[in-house]
Amino acid sequence: MEPKGLFKQRSELIEYLASLDASGRLLLVGDEVSLECFVRQGVLYALDLQPKSLDERLGTLLVRAQAISPAALLEVLELQEREDKPLGVLLCERKHLTQDALNAFLRKQYLTQLELLVSDFRPLDYTFDALEEVEDTKNFTPHVSLKEFAHNTGAWLDAPPSSVERTSTLRQRQDLDAFLAASKVLPATTLRSQKETLRDWQNEIGVCERAVYHLSTGEHDVDEICVRLPYSPQEVRVALERLLDANLVRWQKKTETKSPASLVDELWRERKPFLAYRFLSFVLAFGFLAAMFYLSSGKESWAMSWFGTSVERLVTRESVKDEISAWQMNKIRFALELYHAEEGTYPASLEALVLRDFLRFEDLAYPWRHHYAYIRSEDGYEVLKPIY
Repeated sequence: MEPKGLFKQRSELIEYLASLDASGRLLLVGDEVSLECFVRQGVLYALDLQPKSLDERLGTLLVRAQAISPAALLEVLELQEREDKPLGVLLCERKHLTQDALNAFLRKQYLTQLELLVSDFRPLDYTFDALEEVEDTKNFTPHVSLKEFAHNTGAWLDAPPSSVERTSTLRQRQDLDAFLAASKVLPATTLRSQKETLRDWQNEIGVCERAVYHLSTGEHDVDEICVRLPYSPQEVRVALERLLDANLVRWQKKTETKSPASLVDELWRERKPFLAYRFLSFVLAFGFLAAMFYLSSGKESWAMSWFGTSVERLVTRESVKDEISAWQMNKIRFALELYHAEEGTYPASLEALVLRDFLRFEDLAYPWRHHYAYIRSEDGYEVLKPIY
C-alpha cells in the first residue's frame, strides 16, 4: 500500500478503504473537496470534510432529526463562542443530548460525508501518514469500520433509488414481533421473501431495521426517514430492502391519504383506464351490501320463499365477508390477467398492480385486515385469502 498516489476511479478508492488496516492520517484532496480522516487499525474515529455544507453539519443533523430543539442549538452555539470546546461536548455537558446519541449522529455524519465523496466521485490525490500512537478518544468516538463501509457501498451503488421512492410513503404491513416470533418457532414461515429464498430473519432484522419499521406509518417517505434516524442513507436503504423482502412494510402512494370524494373526482378528471370497470365494481359491492341489509331487516318470510331458509341462517357477518372476498379475489385475478396481457408475465407481487393503476391499495386486503396471499409459479399463480 503506497503512502501517496492518485485515485482515478471510484473502485480504486473503495478497494483502498477496504484494505486499510493501519493507524494514521489519511488525506484525500480533489479539485473542489478535501477530506482528512484519522484511522485506528482500519476504524475511522475522526473526519473533517472541507468545504462542509450546512446540511452536513452536526447541529443541522440533530435539529432535523428532532434530537435537539433549535433553541438548544442556538444556546450551545453562543456558549461555543466563549469556550473552546466541540459542539458535541457542550451539548452533552448541558444535558441536551446523551453520549450514545451523540456518537450515533457523529457516525451518521461521517458515513454521509463518505457516501457523498464516493457517489460524486472525482479523481483524488491521497496521502497516508502512519502513526504509532493515536489520540485517545474513548468518550466521543463513532467507530466506523472502513472495511464494512466499502463492502456495503458496492451493493448500494449497484442498486440506485427507484422512482417509487419519490412518489410513495412507507406503511407497516404486519406486526414485526409476531413475524419474528413465527419465524423463530416455525422456520418455514421465513420463506416470505419475494426472492423465494430461506433467510434467517432473527439475525437480519437488527436495530436499524426496527427503527425504519417503527417510522413506516404511512406519513414518511425514505428521505424523511433518513433525516429522522441516526443512520446514513446507505444503511437506511439496506434496512428497507430487508423489510420489503420480509413483507413487513409496503409502498403506499402519497395520494392515498386523500378523502374518497377527492380521489373519485381526480379519477374522473384524469380519465384513467378501467374507470368504468371500477365504477361498476363499486355499484356491485354496494348493491350486494344493500341486498344483505334488506334481508336482515326482518323480511324473513320473503327470504324463506326465495332461498328456503331463515334469515339467521342466510345472512351472517362471516358469510358476507366470504362472498365479498370471493368477488375481490376475482377482481385481483382479472387485474393479473390484464398485467399478463401487457407484460407477457405475471408480476412478482400484487403491489405491481397498484403501481400500474390496475388496482388500488385497498383492493389488496378488502374486506380483511391483511393482504391476500399471492403465489406465483411456473404454471401460473394462486390468489388465496389471508390466513390471519
